[in-house]
Amino acid sequence: MPTVDVYADILFLINAAMDGLCLIAAARLCHRPHRGWRIILAMILGGVYATLALLLPGGRWLSLGVDLAVCLVMCLVAFGRRRLPAVTAVYVALSMALGGVMTALYNRLNQSGFWAYLPAGEDGAGAWVFLILALAGTLVTLRGGRFCRRAHGAGYATVTVTVGTATVSLRALVDTGHHLEDPLDGRAVICVDSAATTSLLSPALTKVVATMQEGHIPDTDILSTLPEAHRIRLIPTNTATGRGLLLALRPDCVTITPVGGTRRHTGSPREVDALIALIPSPDGDFQALLPAELGRS
Repeated sequence: MPTVDVYADILFLINAAMDGLCLIAAARLCHRPHRGWRIILAMILGGVYATLALLLPGGRWLSLGVDLAVCLVMCLVAFGRRRLPAVTAVYVALSMALGGVMTALYNRLNQSGFWAYLPAGEDGAGAWVFLILALAGTLVTLRGGRFCRRAHGAGYATVTVTVGTATVSLRALVDTGHHLEDPLDGRAVICVDSAATTSLLSPALTKVVATMQEGHIPDTDILSTLPEAHRIRLIPTNTATGRGLLLALRPDCVTITPVGGTRRHTGSPREVDALIALIPSPDGDFQALLPAELGRS
């Protein structure tokens, strides 16, 4: 049986870069805030596993089970526990799609005789070609997201919400993929951390929000008895993780103060006509997700 040389360092780097690309893409598709150091840790985990997997015994189904378990752990490290199964499913689908693309590209280059033009031949130089492609893809994804944020408005903002006599200020991320609006009047919807807005809500409404975040649909009769009944809107959602329903409020005042991508340059505050949708605490440093059209300076 012929032997095959495996370059562990290149294998680690290729898989880590590919994992990073898929994790970032999954975060974009699922609108999940994320921290760079958590993505890097998950990338390292994926690269180490891909290298050690060559030494692990086991059949096809056992290997598949271990692969899925590692993917779950990687997404847990990268994004936390909220909607973990759904985010993992998106990550696995992206990994399979990207793996298929890279395999097809490799076969195409092999058929065209591309490797003959490389000084080191197919084994050494071919691996480096795919490493460069994977790293370039990750860099393009990162830079592309930053470019879109600059093109469509400030990357960050401070959102101040007033309901009655209560006011809260929230750190917001401008999300270019966030286009949620009220289907009745087209009013933009800002997603805010329900835990950071409890001072705006009555105790009864706080309980309703908690039950909705557990997957329960609220009784309209109960909603009609709440002090905020005249403010309440139910907003249907359709994302990569499935369909859902958000409870939104019409506040008395919403003011947005844009902040530049470096978080140092602050723009002029302005009042906007928007609803606030109450969501579970997002991962990361932000308490709100702001539609791009509201984040423009």
